[in-house]
Amino acid sequence: MDQNIQQANPIPPLPEQPKTFGWIKWVIVIVLVAIFSSGTTYLVFQTQSKKQIAKPQLTQTLPSTTPAPNLTTNWKTFNPKGLNEGYSIQYPPTWILEREYKGTAPNVNNFIRIFNPQTMIEEYGNGGYFGNDVPTEELFIEKAITVQTAEQYANSQNSNSHIESLNEQFLKGRKKIIINGLAAEVYPDVGEGSTGDNVVLVKNGTLITIHVVGLGSKTIDQVLSTFQLTQ
Repeated sequence: MDQNIQQANPIPPLPEQPKTFGWIKWVIVIVLVAIFSSGTTYLVFQTQSKKQIAKPQLTQTLPSTTPAPNLTTNWKTFNPKGLNEGYSIQYPPTWILEREYKGTAPNVNNFIRIFNPQTMIEEYGNGGYFGNDVPTEELFIEKAITVQTAEQYANSQNSNSHIESLNEQFLKGRKKIIINGLAAEVYPDVGEGSTGDNVVLVKNGTLITIHVVGLGSKTIDQVLSTFQLTQ
């Protein structure tokens, strides 16, 4: 009888306690992640701010430039009115200008000599001292009428083409230059007693030849650069 009673009325099991730890754990994890992210962001921002503050400001300093001095400021200008020279040129005030005319109008050749008297030296040749002094800085300008080009005229001046050594010197010294936008031909003087170079310009049938002693020197080149045709 007692066994039947026990089987008929079994002892009920204890109720389970609710599990509250799971969601609390996730809340704590989320809070920690948020705190860590905020801290990391703050540190990165502070680091970048310090870098920007510490970074020196780069400033560009432009080099100061001094204008090149104009060497021709106080120079004299050869450009007389009424003489129909057809060109102008400037030269230092200490230089000397000499003029000579040959021929009759309208075919008048104008010879202009400009030289530096402070560069005079004794002139020698195969026969010894010639008895006069010559400048080492000089321009001898002549105007004429021509039907040739500057190149044709320059090539025609090689009178020593039959002498190999002189012909070689002539060809070696031939070149082209620009003077104030004008194309010019250059050929050297060759032969005994010859010195210097010749600059040839042709425009509208007008031939300008400039015999130059000292071509390549600073002052001579500066004088030559002031040459202009006015017709």
